[in-house]
Amino acid sequence: MSRALSALLVRDLKLAYRRRGEVLTPAMFFILVTILFPLGLSPQPELLRSIAPGVLWTAALLAGLIGQESLLVLSLLLGTSILSLLGAVGAALTVGLRQSGMLLPILVLPLAVPVLIFGAQAAAQAAHGEDPAGALYLLAALLALGLTLIPFAIAAAVRVSLES
Repeated sequence: MSRALSALLVRDLKLAYRRRGEVLTPAMFFILVTILFPLGLSPQPELLRSIAPGVLWTAALLAGLIGQESLLVLSLLLGTSILSLLGAVGAALTVGLRQSGMLLPILVLPLAVPVLIFGAQAAAQAAHGEDPAGALYLLAALLALGLTLIPFAIAAAVRVSLES
C-alpha cells in the first residue's frame, strides 16, 4: 500500500509541477481576501478584531474550494485538514462529471459549516484570552472522524463513478 501511495504522490507532484499557476491560486486568493477585507469593511481595530477569525476561516474555506476540482494527494498530505478531506469526498463524487465546478461547492459547503464554526470559535476565544480547548477538541474529533471514515467514502464514490 505504501508503494501505491508513493507512486500516486509522485504522479500528483508531477501534475502540480506542470500546473504551477493552479497550485498557487488558492494561496493567492486567501492572501488577497485577508488583505482586502478590512479595506472594504472598516479600518476600526475593534471591529476587525471581532470578525477576523470568521473572515480567516471563510477565506480559507473558499480558497480550499478553488483547487478542489483538481484535487491532488498532495493537498491531503500537506494540509491534513478536515476541509481537504471534505473536498476529497466532493471531488470523488464529481470525478465523472464534465462540469462539476458548481456542484462541488454545493456538496462540500454544508459539510464544512461545523469546521467553520468551531475554527472561528477557537480563534475568537484565543484572541480574547479565553481557553479555546473545547472548540479545538471538537475540531480534533472531526479530523479523527474524517481520517477514519472519509477514505471509505472516497473509495465508494470513485467506485460508483467508474461503474457509470
